[in-house]
Amino acid sequence: MHRTRAARALPALAAAPVLAAALTACGPIGTPAAGPTRTEPGTTSAPVAPTHSSAPRHAAAPVLVDCVHHGHIRPPSLVTACADGNAGVSRMRWTAWRPARAAGTGVERSNDCTPNCASGHFHTYRVRVAAAAPKPWAGHPGKKHFTLLKVVFTGARPGPDRTETYHLGG
Repeated sequence: MHRTRAARALPALAAAPVLAAALTACGPIGTPAAGPTRTEPGTTSAPVAPTHSSAPRHAAAPVLVDCVHHGHIRPPSLVTACADGNAGVSRMRWTAWRPARAAGTGVERSNDCTPNCASGHFHTYRVRVAAAAPKPWAGHPGKKHFTLLKVVFTGARPGPDRTETYHLGG
């Protein structure tokens, strides 16, 4: 059976919204923090705090790698549940970004998945965040990425644990 060009394109067009939703769920969440930003060479549109020191910038500053494998320095948000986008930290304000560790604050947004994740509701919680354990970033010679993200709830929390630790890939 010979199908027309339009008929062959229909399955791809039907899948486009699903693919777009999946990719959106895996990228950074929220909106960038207000204020000046600049792009770090070798990364994708990564907001970087202005440098106020006369000392040269450390060329090998580690990055946080997002769900679509883009490296970011001082990202304003990060999805922590890449498979379904049901958790992430937004409104991140970084107080330190050093070669061995980065620290800041933000707001965790988590789906309670009650009665299931599709019907669940999102809740927000104030958190402190720390990125650590930099390792070489595969496929990016000379660059490192943080491999641990620790999220500490400073008040209310979604479960009994006060701290969540994420092992980040690269």
